[in-house]
Amino acid sequence: MRNRALACLSLLLGVLMVAPIPLRAQSSAWTAYTSMRDLTDLRVDSSSVWAISPGGILHLDRRLGVYNRYTRLDGLASNRVTSLAADSDGNLWFGTEDRGLSRFRPATGRFDPALSEFEGLPVESLAAWGRTLLVGTERGVSAYLLDRAEVKESYRQLGNLPKDTPAQALLIEGNRLWVGTPKGLAWARLDSPNLQDPDSWQAYLSTNVNDLLSVRDTLFCAAGNGVWIVLPETGTVTVRPTASEVLSLGWYNGMLTALDAEGQLWRRRPNGVWAANDLPAISGARTIAQVAPDSALWLATDHGLRVVGGPSPPGSREPSGDAFYDLATTPDGRLYAASVPKDNVTPYGLYELDKDGWWVLGVGDGLSSEYVASVTVDAADRVWAGTWGKGVDVRDSVGVWHHLDQTNSVLRGIGGSGSFVPVSDLEVDAAGLVWAVNVEVGLAVFSGLPPARALLYPNASLGLAAKRDIWRLSLAPNGLKLLGTPLDGFLIFDDGGTPLVAGDEKAQAFNTLNESRLTSNRVADVLADAAGRFWVATDNGLSAIRGTWSRSAGALTINEWRVYNTSSGLPANEVTALTQDAGGRIWVGTTAGLVQIGADGQVAFSLTAANSGLIDDRINSLAYEPATGYLWIGTGNGLSRLAIAPEDSTAPSHPTVYPNPFLLGARGATLTLAGLPLGATVHLYALDGTLVQTLAGDPGKDVLTWDGQNSAGYLAATGVYLFVAEDEYGHRVRGRVAVVRNR
Repeated sequence: MRNRALACLSLLLGVLMVAPIPLRAQSSAWTAYTSMRDLTDLRVDSSSVWAISPGGILHLDRRLGVYNRYTRLDGLASNRVTSLAADSDGNLWFGTEDRGLSRFRPATGRFDPALSEFEGLPVESLAAWGRTLLVGTERGVSAYLLDRAEVKESYRQLGNLPKDTPAQALLIEGNRLWVGTPKGLAWARLDSPNLQDPDSWQAYLSTNVNDLLSVRDTLFCAAGNGVWIVLPETGTVTVRPTASEVLSLGWYNGMLTALDAEGQLWRRRPNGVWAANDLPAISGARTIAQVAPDSALWLATDHGLRVVGGPSPPGSREPSGDAFYDLATTPDGRLYAASVPKDNVTPYGLYELDKDGWWVLGVGDGLSSEYVASVTVDAADRVWAGTWGKGVDVRDSVGVWHHLDQTNSVLRGIGGSGSFVPVSDLEVDAAGLVWAVNVEVGLAVFSGLPPARALLYPNASLGLAAKRDIWRLSLAPNGLKLLGTPLDGFLIFDDGGTPLVAGDEKAQAFNTLNESRLTSNRVADVLADAAGRFWVATDNGLSAIRGTWSRSAGALTINEWRVYNTSSGLPANEVTALTQDAGGRIWVGTTAGLVQIGADGQVAFSLTAANSGLIDDRINSLAYEPATGYLWIGTGNGLSRLAIAPEDSTAPSHPTVYPNPFLLGARGATLTLAGLPLGATVHLYALDGTLVQTLAGDPGKDVLTWDGQNSAGYLAATGVYLFVAEDEYGHRVRGRVAVVRNR
């Protein structure tokens, strides 16, 4: 039977040579951008550096000097990676904060399906021992059998340490397992008859143990009070105190080297004395790589990779953090992102993403403040950055920054000195005028740079009391301005058709006191769409309002008011962000996922991290890029990009199928079809045109899988199959796959 299967495989491979299909997915509707700047651990060999971070895995090909990044979109269980190890087969294992384990196979460049046995438990440490992977969690140590893909047993009571003490460092040396914990050190012989018995373990209770390293039958521990020297045979522990906590141990120039919490490197001389005066302090250093004694010293830091005693690695061009707030795009494909919502989080300035990667713009680059809360790009390709306290910074077409604040513009400050000028939102209208929300003051409008003309509309002109906050702004096609406030509902403002001339403006305020249909006064975002509707996002639902504005009366006659909430299909009532795509569809960000509302006003589908490539469920910001059809989604854990096919575009022309040929009969064998039109349904046909199976589309996803069964529930026969994938808009792609039934 084996020879027959091989013969079929050879024949089908010959058929597929006519129209080869890539073996690995080359395209996807989803792209993830995370910061892999804050590195927490790493593994180094002669060809590669593998580093982990809260944003995923950063891999450096040392021979090419090229970085590869791996996130959940590549098959990683979670972007929040906490530990790593290599097994005897050369595969890499990664523990995550909340989604269990992932195994990466360098030979294929792919992750196995995530292992859910440890889901919900932070995996703090890993160590491979033969065909067993030892997994340290907040509940002790578990033995995972690689060949059987199951947990054999768990060790939750390590000697006289408290039960379920976290295992944050693991080391196997000889026939002993050493476990570093927040409360001290535990160890046991691996040939003990029952490691689940606390009496099989010895423990030394003291302080935090961060790292373990064995040197010629002596164990060294990086601990909260220095470096411990442990003699395994006797269990004798000697403490060498240091001025600071020791985080990690490694080798440099043949000497044992320790990294302390201040970033200082210490080396142990042959006489046993530790010295720190001949190595530099490394700011933000977390871990020393475990590499050969005479190689350069590699370190993971909170600002990337560092090397002592060797060539510096190339910069990896990361954003400084994973939180993305206000977003703006340009026709030539650049993206700008504000790093803060206001002054209640760590600021990182302004992010810029171009074809070469990320740039982080700060005070050193010409900004007046790192607290960039809003951004837009005007018709002359000038970047306007609203800061939380320093007014507006504008970068002109030659890269020079200009500053607008209370001293040289219509903007006004708040506070006792009047020098604090927060700007929470910026928008450019059809005439090229730039509008700026001057928090607690009003709405400013600028013409040109330097502004040839400018005007400030104070709060009273907008229908709002003095010193009350405005938060968000949206410009309607008919010239009306829709303003959202954090505590006072929303406002409609009409400048009378003369934006730079005061006196003929009108405004109307809506709050829960004068409009019972408004579900909350706490407005997070507003949108005036192309069809003339006003969308108001609050912490208690979304309102869609259609009406007629009377300029003479300064009032809106409401024709329709519709409320969306969890009963309407939203994943959460707290709505955080809004935008509209080229097809007139409204995209709604919430604290629990992303929703599309169709042009007919119906909720079409909801996307979450569980059912799509969305990087995180809590949405901070949204922006649609008409030139490319990209929807940009800012979250607190990274940035997602979703490719939406514009109404007049064609679907992707090169779907990817793998594995191809598809060998049926293996346990869990699955065929993946990727790069499909978003949400497409797939029909599989035999060469004679017989329909074999239909795979229902999944809204918001460009990937489907097939288990090899036909519509009758039996495994498909050996042969070549054709497939057609089509989405709801008629975008269609075709392909073929070889199926070999392995008997």
